[in-house]
Amino acid sequence: MLHKFIFGLKPNVRELVCISNPESLNDAMRKAVAVDEVHFTHYSTYGNKHVRIGRDMRNTSKYVNR
Repeated sequence: MLHKFIFGLKPNVRELVCISNPESLNDAMRKAVAVDEVHFTHYSTYGNKHVRIGRDMRNTSKYVNR
């Protein structure tokens, strides 16, 4: 199951998750969300505050290629 999850990820997310050598599916999912959040969530400055413009991180299914 871990193998199928990893190889269903976006290529750039997959590479970084593989490098981290996850020990379980939950570990791989946490790392995939973290990688995606860091690399693909955009921030915009609105006044003096940084406003996050990105995805809802509660649903990890959107990180999987379809």
